[in-house]
Amino acid sequence: MTRQDDVFKKIAESLLVDYSSVYYVNAVTDEYYWYSLNPEFHSLSLEQSGDNFFENLKRDCKKVVYEEDQHVFLEGFKKDKFLAAIEKGGTQSIEYRLMINGVPTWHSLRIIRGLDDNTDYIVLGILNIDKEYRRREEEKENVRQKEIYNQITASLAEQYDTLYYIDLETNEYVEISSTDEYKKLNVPATGNDFFADSRRTSKVWVHPEDVDDVIALHFKETMLKNLKHRNSFSKAWRLVVNDQVKHIRHTEIMASDKKHLIVCIEN
Repeated sequence: MTRQDDVFKKIAESLLVDYSSVYYVNAVTDEYYWYSLNPEFHSLSLEQSGDNFFENLKRDCKKVVYEEDQHVFLEGFKKDKFLAAIEKGGTQSIEYRLMINGVPTWHSLRIIRGLDDNTDYIVLGILNIDKEYRRREEEKENVRQKEIYNQITASLAEQYDTLYYIDLETNEYVEISSTDEYKKLNVPATGNDFFADSRRTSKVWVHPEDVDDVIALHFKETMLKNLKHRNSFSKAWRLVVNDQVKHIRHTEIMASDKKHLIVCIEN
């Protein structure tokens, strides 16, 4: 190892504070050194130095990279393509899964130091991004679910006067949407017990001839029984608003998670 190599070894060792592993590569000769203080990386049994970085990378890829990610990894590290990107000042980063103790674990291989006029050496760092990657994927899934939720809500809101989303474990509920006419009834938009609140407001607004049946319907056990062998259940009754009788349809729908209930009111 030359004096310059020794300098880069010291640089690599300092980088290991942030990176799981560091490669020091001569882009002209393909000679390389590999440094890591991480026990998980040493368990991969990689050679710590060699004379042909890009060829050895192909060999090591088949040994330690998750099979589904090997194509992406090898495509990103074709020598001509990789060096051309570096010379153009690219900050190339490849995300892939390493098999750590038999578990696919997300890592990122990044250029720490590229080529310049004074040296032929490249410094690459490998960073464990498993938690970060999974957090990003979870956020993407949350956004996707929210978009689906909004689309469903918008579709249902076109048909129903009001929608309630009820947590079957806690009985807490939230009004998803409601028409201006229904809001005039001053039915709570949120609350801690949908069933008790519904029985209470039913006494105020439901037609006297229907009120007993409606109150009997608004118990959690009754709604769960109604939905035991079907996806939805509907029942019609009358409201009395400003001395005018309005016919409405009440529809119960079990959410796909089986933990929530959607109640829809249609005039």
